[in-house]
Amino acid sequence: MQTKSYYRNVFQRRNVIKDFFSAIFQSIASYPRLTLEVFIKGQFGVRYFSLASVITIAIILAILPIFFSRMFGGYGGYSSGFFDTVEEHKLFYIFIVLFIGFSIKRYREIKQPWGVIDPTKFSLSMGTADAWLINLKFNGKPIDGRYREVFVEPAIFLIIGIICLLLKSMLGPILIIFSIIYCLSFLFAYRDGDNWAMDINDQRISAEQFHDTFVNDKTNSESGFEYRGAKPNSKDDREKIYKTSLLDDDDIAQ
Repeated sequence: MQTKSYYRNVFQRRNVIKDFFSAIFQSIASYPRLTLEVFIKGQFGVRYFSLASVITIAIILAILPIFFSRMFGGYGGYSSGFFDTVEEHKLFYIFIVLFIGFSIKRYREIKQPWGVIDPTKFSLSMGTADAWLINLKFNGKPIDGRYREVFVEPAIFLIIGIICLLLKSMLGPILIIFSIIYCLSFLFAYRDGDNWAMDINDQRISAEQFHDTFVNDKTNSESGFEYRGAKPNSKDDREKIYKTSLLDDDDIAQ
């Protein structure tokens, strides 16, 4: 239907730079978000969660204290050797062990036979929050899923991160940074979802009201949709163009 192309060309705006950096951020945010998600979510999609990602995250996290120790004299003090570094950052390495443990638990939840697809499961699912999170209430009312993922869930790790920071643990700044990334990544995800739904609704309005605005020269003050562009003076000619706009490209070519 050609009325869709009119909507895309005239009304649909795209901030190319914003979309570009949003896509990059979403890609980068995947690992930090997964690092926290395994503690409070389960039933991930098989293409969203993998042990390979878990191993990669665990290795990167395990190297961080050693890296900072060698490069900058450690976080809070100088460490002379590997075991000294581990001893100095016990809380950080305990977190890594817990992360691996919870990840194995999540993997077992979604494990399925090799080469078999479960047609009832969304393979890219970002997971389902644990029951205690879903049942949280504010002023006696359940917390909306959007607000829970954007604010409540990252706030849990932000608070823990601040506590760890006060304890002078390297885990503190890591959790604080990851919780901020967690918040922003879901904020962008919901923004993209909102824009998709509004695009579909705007296309519907455009298709429904294109005839009145283009052929009959009417305006719809309630919806705000108007045709903007040149058109024939003859109503019959406008009607012919409108009928052509309802055809697909292949039909027009024939």
